[in-house]
Amino acid sequence: MRSSAPTLAQRKSKRRRLITSSAGRIAWSTPRRGAIVERLRALFVESLHIEVPSADTDLFETGMLDSLQLVELLLQLEQQFGLRIKIDDIELDDLRSLARIARLLAEHAGAADASSARPSSRASERDASAAKG
Repeated sequence: MRSSAPTLAQRKSKRRRLITSSAGRIAWSTPRRGAIVERLRALFVESLHIEVPSADTDLFETGMLDSLQLVELLLQLEQQFGLRIKIDDIELDDLRSLARIARLLAEHAGAADASSARPSSRASERDASAAKG
């Protein structure tokens, strides 16, 4: 029996589609990245008690982030940034450094902005019903 679960390549492709703007570019700006990195740096100090020397420091290879701290990081990202990652969608490379986490957060914010700009299907149905009635 084959599993109907999407492959890693399919999940990455879906995520890319979700975070790509209408012009086909990923929503990402350098000033925003800097602000996100600074918020992340503060989160690491305050919540995880870790001082990260640079935005590109590999948190796993240096041993700065262990499995328990990774779970705490995921919780903090959800609470402070609204980023909820399903267990099947966790890509450790996205969480490897502050810069990569910032990119993930910026992409998430861009996807959220794009989805809020489009009316929901329920709103469209409601508007269509109101126009008929």
